[in-house]
Amino acid sequence: MSPVQEGEPLVRVRGLQKHFPLRSGWPWQKRETLRAVDGVSFDLKRGETLGLVGESGCGKSTTARALLRLVEPTAGEIHFDGRDIMEMAPGELRRFRRRAQIVFQDPFSSLNPRMQVGTALAEVLTVHGVAADAAERRQRVRRLLERVELAPHLAERHPHELSGGQRQRVGIARALAVEPELLVLDEPVSALDVPVRRQILGLVRNLQREFGLTCLFIAHDLSVVEKVSDRVAVMYLGRIVELAPAPVIFSRPAHPYTRALLAATPRLESGRRTEARGPVLEGDVPSPVSPPSGCPFHPRCPHPERDDECRLVVPRLEAKGKTWRVACIKVTTSPDARS
Repeated sequence: MSPVQEGEPLVRVRGLQKHFPLRSGWPWQKRETLRAVDGVSFDLKRGETLGLVGESGCGKSTTARALLRLVEPTAGEIHFDGRDIMEMAPGELRRFRRRAQIVFQDPFSSLNPRMQVGTALAEVLTVHGVAADAAERRQRVRRLLERVELAPHLAERHPHELSGGQRQRVGIARALAVEPELLVLDEPVSALDVPVRRQILGLVRNLQREFGLTCLFIAHDLSVVEKVSDRVAVMYLGRIVELAPAPVIFSRPAHPYTRALLAATPRLESGRRTEARGPVLEGDVPSPVSPPSGCPFHPRCPHPERDDECRLVVPRLEAKGKTWRVACIKVTTSPDARS
């Protein structure tokens, strides 16, 4: 990974919310709201990779789309390079999206099935005015394919003629075509088998180092995030419950949800796969339409000191150490104090 730059972060998110109003069955029924993202705050330093993890349905992908204004946030502030993207006019927003790109989970659905790979990549260059003419576009397309470790002749293939791993490489190449500063990767390897997943993760690390990219890497698998992240944010029911450097998260997790996720993640030790050990998560994630009172995690929490206070108090994401934040009223010490 490239060196993380100190100073003003490239991205600053404060109190981000995205609520979806739901239609009621009858006019006299109460209108409900799905709170997909419910007050998310974090910074992204230049050159840093932040892993965003959590179970399916916790709001990770919605956070990514709101960050890029692919969906309009309900509330909150999003600053990119010191500029509030919520205040950007259409022309400025277009320039912002050249600097911030996304790689989706399913590249097949995001690629035009009727368009050859080379044509799809060239179209991005044309739309953003990156290449001067057709000859330069062809040259850039060839270099893009080589950078994602694909043979140049694949430019003449259609998406259905490629494997899943090859399609994901094309998705990464398309995102890199406009030379972005911020790259959001939304579950980029979850649909791939293990050998291909390792190859794609290695490619992401190499590209991040080569281009000095700032990355938001979204996954539900902690073992994947561990390989690429400088810091990790753990998300539950629309909120971040723990945020810390990756070594802290994986060696001394504090929030009971983080500990349960890690315990449920098989690890490889000395070349052998080990089974999950530790607290077990019971039940399902509550509905974001009617979240529990107090701490949203308390109905499933295995913490031995869980009590009525957890059912009443909504914990804030607070600093417990120099680089570590957690949202749990039962956690009072820093990871350094517990090491």
